[in-house]
Amino acid sequence: MDADGSEMDVDVPEGPIPTGQAVPTVSKPSDSMLPFPGKPTPDGEFTMVYLDRNAVLQQWCAGFGLPKSGNKAQMVTRLRAFSGDSSHWDSLRVGATKAHRNPSGITKAHSKPKQSTLCRNRLFEEAGSSSCLLSVLPTDDTFDNRTMEEKNGILAWAARFKAKNPYHPPDHPLRQVTRVGHGASAPAAPSSGGAIVHEDIQHIKDSLALVTSRLNLLPSSSSSSSSSSSSSSSSSSPSTPPLPVLP
Repeated sequence: MDADGSEMDVDVPEGPIPTGQAVPTVSKPSDSMLPFPGKPTPDGEFTMVYLDRNAVLQQWCAGFGLPKSGNKAQMVTRLRAFSGDSSHWDSLRVGATKAHRNPSGITKAHSKPKQSTLCRNRLFEEAGSSSCLLSVLPTDDTFDNRTMEEKNGILAWAARFKAKNPYHPPDHPLRQVTRVGHGASAPAAPSSGGAIVHEDIQHIKDSLALVTSRLNLLPSSSSSSSSSSSSSSSSSSPSTPPLPVLP
């Protein structure tokens, strides 16, 4: 019967009824019998088992995965609903399982790392990271995607730069002046820069000679000034009488 009390047609399987709280085969189940799924057949279908609702209702509810709490009327209502809807019977099928590949290891709870440890790890990761260097430094496997026109354009630019800025060897005018001062022969045609430096050195030499000549006059002037100062001091000071001689 359905939950509303109306009768329903139930197909009774051919052959013996499965054992285990089963009633003998009857032409039509009575109100005290409820059809429930039995053991599944090899083709995946369930066999029909008729159980007496007045037997161990709690064991039936537990066996079919139904709550076994409440009074007898509540358990009968659950069993009737489960018996009347065969779509709920699929919950009794064994789910697909797979073997565990490896034994689970023992995992220990790790404490939360300190803030200083996290900052240190971030600093070392940023300093040793090679991602920022890959875009700057060239590598051996870098493929040159330039065309021949671009490569030849660089050579033409280098030729124009060389023609615009020719190379001039460095000149050493100081070495030439030093050799001239030590009696070496002067160059036949000194450069303009060397002539300017030579004139500056000559001017410095003349200034040093003038200063030296003035310094040579300093001792005579100092002696004459000292003698004149001594004579003026003697003339300005009054004559003092001689000290009396004690008896």
